[in-house]
Amino acid sequence: MDYFHLVLGASALKVTGKVGWEQLQGREGYGFSTPLSTLHAHQGWADQFLSTPSAGIRDIYASVSTRVMGINLRAVYHDFDDDTR
Repeated sequence: MDYFHLVLGASALKVTGKVGWEQLQGREGYGFSTPLSTLHAHQGWADQFLSTPSAGIRDIYASVSTRVMGINLRAVYHDFDDDTR
């Protein structure tokens, strides 16, 4: 199975922006799993994928974060798809 994760980010005026592409390939109807895992969520905060779907997974995402009056603010967007498209 092939896996890669690319992230680009930049900061200006106390605002940080990031874009990323994470992909884990499925193979012959089987997704990646391990009997020793804790089965915690991955792919951001989606809490949707406890193992890789059999068709693989592609996650294109973006985030923007800043700090206002001592409070950290973050907006995150994820677009999930299988790795066959």
